[in-house]
Amino acid sequence: MVQINSILDTDLYKLTMQQAVLHQFPIATAKYRFTNRSPNMSFTIECLQLLKQAVGKLKDLTLTPDEKQWLSETCPYLSSEYLDYLEKYRFKPDQVIITFIPTSGDATKGQIEMEANGPWVETIIIKALSLWEEVYTPERGSALWISLTDTFSTDVFFREFKEAPDYVKRWRLRQDSGDPIEYVKKAKALYDSLGVDASEKPIVFSDSLNVVKAKAIQKACDEAGLKACFGIGTFLSNDFQRSDGNGPSKALNMVIKLYSINNIPCVKISDDIGKNTGEKGAVKYVKDLFKIPEA
Repeated sequence: MVQINSILDTDLYKLTMQQAVLHQFPIATAKYRFTNRSPNMSFTIECLQLLKQAVGKLKDLTLTPDEKQWLSETCPYLSSEYLDYLEKYRFKPDQVIITFIPTSGDATKGQIEMEANGPWVETIIIKALSLWEEVYTPERGSALWISLTDTFSTDVFFREFKEAPDYVKRWRLRQDSGDPIEYVKKAKALYDSLGVDASEKPIVFSDSLNVVKAKAIQKACDEAGLKACFGIGTFLSNDFQRSDGNGPSKALNMVIKLYSINNIPCVKISDDIGKNTGEKGAVKYVKDLFKIPEA
């Protein structure tokens, strides 16, 4: 487990989202849950202890004066009020509950359950801190006008998006689940139907990419007259080899997602069934509401 030495060792969008919560939902409470999307891959007791130690050390992280100055100059969309808040922010390890579920027949290996509870403005930053070395919601500034479209499925997003042409002209898109080639076709059709110049709307692709996938997506975008940019994390950072010499080590597929706000269940309806998160009842309710097929 890598030592986290800076509060900025996180994703930029976690800071922009924390700012949005500070300004818009300052008293809301939230619950985040860790999901291991690779249940066949277990954790050891040693990994559990390293994780607990890493969480405990987060209380010592602070935004330094130099970091605050750098953010002020580099990210003008972060308000002075928010930067003052972040400077005073202190991580609270007791907001995080970590549980080890041993594998049947082997008490030294198992699954890890992790949950963070507390004020939303505090717990939101926990999600992306690099506890696992895992590699949007803008508030101000066109540099952040990028929409992650698979919150309630991309089809639902495009259906709603089409009814707001001004937003279509202003916002760009990010694809993070489902078939990227089909996504290009849908995005192109949307832009054409509204008379929007697709060449001015680069799409950000970030779903489990490697060089081969990126080249195929680039080809599809070129043919559609779209620009593409890529967020490639795991493929570039997970360069470990198996200890038995049998090729590269498979990367863990895991995530920490918002589970509830003010005790109201939250869901995410991804374009990949395996990435859907939330209580089953809440997921069914949202799918029925937006007429999303079960499979």
